[in-house]
Amino acid sequence: MKKHMKKILFILMAGLLSFTSCSDFLDADNKSNVTSDKYFNTKDGFETLVNYAYAQMKTLYNGAPTMFNSGTDLYIRGRSAMPDQGLHAYALLNAENATVSSFYTNCYKGIQAANCVLYYAKTVSADASFINLRSAEASFIRALYYFELVQQFGGVSLVKEYVNKIVTEVPRASTEETFQFIIDELEALAVTSSP
Repeated sequence: MKKHMKKILFILMAGLLSFTSCSDFLDADNKSNVTSDKYFNTKDGFETLVNYAYAQMKTLYNGAPTMFNSGTDLYIRGRSAMPDQGLHAYALLNAENATVSSFYTNCYKGIQAANCVLYYAKTVSADASFINLRSAEASFIRALYYFELVQQFGGVSLVKEYVNKIVTEVPRASTEETFQFIIDELEALAVTSSP
């Protein structure tokens, strides 16, 4: 009988414990989980974003000049094998070529980084002259990427806004529209920077 009482008492205690909650103990308080909206709206966070836009240029100009001088008078193909020989003979300038594909992708990554700076410039809490300077730098970086793209491919898709949702289609602009966008960006910078 004493054994049965211990079993019943144990079962009752286990049942009572199962009804109690320890959610406050298990709830996580992650203080390092800062959203991008909170971080990039600070001056330090915004500066980090601008640095990221500049850092994207390293992927474009990383010491592999094939896209910039293939098929030009700057560089001539020799007897020995070299990377992307097809580009030197005006062949393989398509999306199947890894050099072409990475160049195109890296340009749009840089454009997205610049667009991100311009997007958060509207909401960052910092000195207006600081925000204007960094926005001008981002506009120049974006224009530079479009210049590199239009030099290689003619008209390209103009992505003028920060993309933070799924976009399935972006129409291709003509060469004239792409150059006009670059000119407009640079003229706007000249106006804002003049005394």
